[in-house]
Amino acid sequence: MSYILEALKKSEAERRQRDAGADGDSRWDAPAAVTDRRGLYLLLGVALVVVALLLWNIVSLTSSDDTGSESRIYDDEQSVTLPSAAQSAGQSSSAIKIPAPDTEAHQLVVPQQPVLVETPAEQGSVASATESAQADLRQTESQPAATGFQSEAARRAMPPVSALKRIPQLMINSHIYSPVADKRSVIMNNQQWHEGDVIADGVYLKEITADGIMLDVEGWPVHVGRSKGWQAIPGSD
Repeated sequence: MSYILEALKKSEAERRQRDAGADGDSRWDAPAAVTDRRGLYLLLGVALVVVALLLWNIVSLTSSDDTGSESRIYDDEQSVTLPSAAQSAGQSSSAIKIPAPDTEAHQLVVPQQPVLVETPAEQGSVASATESAQADLRQTESQPAATGFQSEAARRAMPPVSALKRIPQLMINSHIYSPVADKRSVIMNNQQWHEGDVIADGVYLKEITADGIMLDVEGWPVHVGRSKGWQAIPGSD
């Protein structure tokens, strides 16, 4: 019996020792776990700081390299473009030449426009001009020829009455004179005439002058003023 009690006491003592050891181990394990967590957090913080420093160094180096390259490129562009701009300015200034003024006088030829003169028909003036011509003819025929030369000059100056009777009555409505012969024209008796047109038998328009017309009557020149016209001589065709 005593042996059993001693065994029980011994087992109880061993159990108590085991329990005490387990409690001690647990007390020592808890601070160790806390210490391990703190060390882990510290290592993570140090690693994060190191990574941040590395990233900051990389970014700063990259930005400095970009700035340096941009400044070098800008300097290169300036060194290249400025001489070219100066050269282009010099070339443009040398290429632009002010033409020397032309000292030769240029003659401006202005073609003379045809002159259109509207002359209303004046029956009284035409009649008076015709009467004066007839009076001159009668006076010439009535005067005796002093010499053969004077009679020849009179025949050249004034055509015979038979030739004048061929001229019909002419009323000049419009008279256009121009230095260019093709642009001359005259309107007589409401009809347009040009140089060379036949007016009547043996009578044609020889020339349009500045102050009238020149008729050719059987080879005789007869001038008719543009403001007077011509009154037909009685007895003409």
